[in-house]
Amino acid sequence: SKKDHYFRRVWDLTNQYVKDITYCVVIGECPQCGKRGKSEISALPRSIIGNRLLAHLALSHYCHGISVGTLVRQLNLKVSEGTIWNAFAALGQICFKATDQLIEDFRSDLVRHADETTWRVDGKNAYTWIFATLRTCLFLFGVSRAGIHPRKILGRQPLSGYLVVDRYAAYNQLPVRL
Repeated sequence: SKKDHYFRRVWDLTNQYVKDITYCVVIGECPQCGKRGKSEISALPRSIIGNRLLAHLALSHYCHGISVGTLVRQLNLKVSEGTIWNAFAALGQICFKATDQLIEDFRSDLVRHADETTWRVDGKNAYTWIFATLRTCLFLFGVSRAGIHPRKILGRQPLSGYLVVDRYAAYNQLPVRL
């Protein structure tokens, strides 16, 4: 009997393991301007955790809910949980600085979505807001349901385009067509 076959192409993850990498950081002086500098490596300043590993840890913890202790054990990391929490704090500071640009990106799009839902914070009711376009997504966690939160994101100046929302009254006073 004749056997058929075909090729199937897929993207998959291979060789995902943690490596101890030693970088040679070159410190020198620019021959043209005389400024001193050093070569860059793929890690935040003063961090022992590389950027790819930090991204994996942050995604696993914050998006998939895996505890830091479990990640340390799964990846057989030779760093303490405190080291990872410190790296998360440094990453948070970098992300916080990007907030204004993300808000501007959200405002500049023509079609925007906003919604809010209940969220438990330390056993108490709170709200989480999402503000999204095709390219930008902002979340506000642990805040109230007050209309001040969408006003912070959309601003006071009239915006072109539309905001897609449910019928919650907080959206009615925003400077955009619903």
